[in-house]
Amino acid sequence: MESARHKRLPVLPDDCRWANAKGTIRGKPAYVRLNTSLQNHAPVAGFDSEVLVVIYFNSTGDSGLPQSEADLTVVDDIEEVFKSRLEEDGTAILALIVTHDGARELYFYSSDPDAAIEHWEQTLRRRIQTHQVQFKVRPDAEWEVYADFA
Repeated sequence: MESARHKRLPVLPDDCRWANAKGTIRGKPAYVRLNTSLQNHAPVAGFDSEVLVVIYFNSTGDSGLPQSEADLTVVDDIEEVFKSRLEEDGTAILALIVTHDGARELYFYSSDPDAAIEHWEQTLRRRIQTHQVQFKVRPDAEWEVYADFA
């Protein structure tokens, strides 16, 4: 029987291609980055858990987008910390990034949600001091959110 830690992704995180789009969600501007390398493979068998990381901006205006370049830069850095940490052991992959309405949402899919939770509780939560972050895990074998944007 194949263990969660030995499930294979169809593409390695460093080899992924991304598409950028701009639009609106619920009447507010939105920027979307979609991991297009996963489109022909989604949903990936065994990667049945959505790990959602929501990073809230500190400087949003009426549009919900960051007003400060410094705020945007820090959120970019926080995104990279989550990406590198959650993808490092091959049990999760970042599939979708949505920036809108005061936050950046990172949608990972994982074969080992317990490992993702452990990374959050043991390391990541303490490292993020400048911004509010929500961390949620839920079953999603069909990759519903990714499919909505793909």
